[in-house]
Amino acid sequence: MVERLESLIANGKSLPMTRNAIIDRDVFIPRGAVIGYDLEEDRKRHAVTERGVVVVTSNDEPFIAQPPGDAQQLEQEADSRGTGRPAR
Repeated sequence: MVERLESLIANGKSLPMTRNAIIDRDVFIPRGAVIGYDLEEDRKRHAVTERGVVVVTSNDEPFIAQPPGDAQQLEQEADSRGTGRPAR
C-alpha cells in the first residue's frame, strides 16, 4: 500500500508526514515522523528505490521533526491532561 498523507495537526497532535512511501504492515509511524520529503535523510533510515519511493519496515526508525510554532507546547499540554485536546 502506498501512503500519501498530508502534514496535519489535529487536536494539538502532530501527525506523521509521509509521501511516496510504502509502509509495511503493522509498522507504527509516530507523530511528527517525516518520510518521503528528504530522500537524503530517508536513505539514512530506510530503503529508497531508484524512483524515490521510501520503503519503511518494522526495523526502521523514522526521522522525527519538530512541530511548527506552538504545536509542540499544545501537544505537551494535551498529553499531560490525557485528553488529546488543547485547552480552550
